[in-house]
Amino acid sequence: MSFSKAFKITKEPRTFQAGESTGFNLSLGSQYYDRKTKQKEWANYSAVIFAKGNQLAFYQSALIVGSIVELSADDLKIDNYNPEYLTIELIDAKLCNVFSAPGQPQQPAQMQQQQAPKPQMQQQYQAPPVQQAPPVQSFGTPPPNHQPAQQQPQYAPQQQGGQQQAPGK
Repeated sequence: MSFSKAFKITKEPRTFQAGESTGFNLSLGSQYYDRKTKQKEWANYSAVIFAKGNQLAFYQSALIVGSIVELSADDLKIDNYNPEYLTIELIDAKLCNVFSAPGQPQQPAQMQQQQAPKPQMQQQYQAPPVQQAPPVQSFGTPPPNHQPAQQQPQYAPQQQGGQQQAPGK
């Protein structure tokens, strides 16, 4: 199962070292409408994402309390360590977008590098002009200006023999 959603960072991320990478443990929230209470409520989520190399500075500046982040995950797990504070954990989470100011999407450096060449490739390719073929009329299809008959006969004349036969005989 693949999952992708936007979240608000609700607490300062906790960082930790993991080999060559730095891990960011994120506390997240997502607002939803509860039909029973007829009010907006918050669901709690948590995720760990990793940064290395030039991603680290970007993650440190973008992953702050109040930022809106879009994350994708391979799976979800209910974390009931504290039964009064249930959390949905995003398994193998990845950062897709960061919205630090309203309407200002920012993408992680790794994703920007991967996506940078795509517009150039699209600009270089030009599709050949499409020629429209004349419409093909298949067997049994009336011509374009054909008006259908108002009433169909109950029986059709036979090609040979000259006699007509009513249906049911």
